[in-house]
Amino acid sequence: MQLITTGIWITSFKEVGKEKIISKIKVETGGTMSMRGFYKRKKLIFKRPANFKLRFSLFNAEGDDIITLIPSVNWKKQSYDFILQLNEEFEKECNALLILHTLHCANCSLSMMHGGNVPALISI
Repeated sequence: MQLITTGIWITSFKEVGKEKIISKIKVETGGTMSMRGFYKRKKLIFKRPANFKLRFSLFNAEGDDIITLIPSVNWKKQSYDFILQLNEEFEKECNALLILHTLHCANCSLSMMHGGNVPALISI
């Protein structure tokens, strides 16, 4: 992943001599993040509920909940553990990279909510 500007992350990999973009994550107004996967040409929306519940969800363009992350905060270690819930109807769409991107979005949202540094994953 590469941080190209404030609030935008690009995930790419290098094929023989050229770089191929896999996805683009962008922070938008209202605390939502849009995730566009170039490998499947789909736009997904990551957001948290407006009622301050500590729960994050990834939705497809039709508004279906694909992945839900429920964080458990450990204040002593200043870290989070997450419970992952996958929608069985969309289980085939949830690959490891999509789950990693969703987890990254949850970490960024929690950091933004608490006023801390946003943990950008750069050049993994």
